Amino acid sequence: MLDLDGWRRVPDEPLSPGDWADGRVQALQAAIQSSARVRIDYHKSNGEFHSGRPIRPRRVFRKAGQVYCEAYCELRDEIRHFRIDRISRFQEEMAPRYVPPSTRSKPNVLRREPSGCLLYVLLAFGLICLIAFLR
Repeated sequence: MLDLDGWRRVPDEPLSPGDWADGRVQALQAAIQSSARVRIDYHKSNGEFHSGRPIRPRRVFRKAGQVYCEAYCELRDEIRHFRIDRISRFQEEMAPRYVPPSTRSKPNVLRREPSGCLLYVLLAFGLICLIAFLR
């Protein structure tokens, strides 16, 4: 299983001149500058075709020796990271400027933070216990 927390802690590296020679990096940077939507064909690590999906690129960066594109994926409705070397087709689509509804990924249900209502209930319970203790 992929350790995403460990991957996120690895610092980004600057893009090398060789990275800029890749036409996909240049095209993605142009799409970022113009806030364009692009359609990519993306392949899994084993080479199988995974999907054709529309994305809104946000940034291109190098991490752990690979070049990635961080983008809002319209298919999954969340921010995703795509390895550049796994993108086989890249086509800019004519679409109006669009800002995704959220720049954050969907919440992780395993690490759900307490809601505001729950915090008030816990505070009230603590206050009741304190009053009972002081009597």
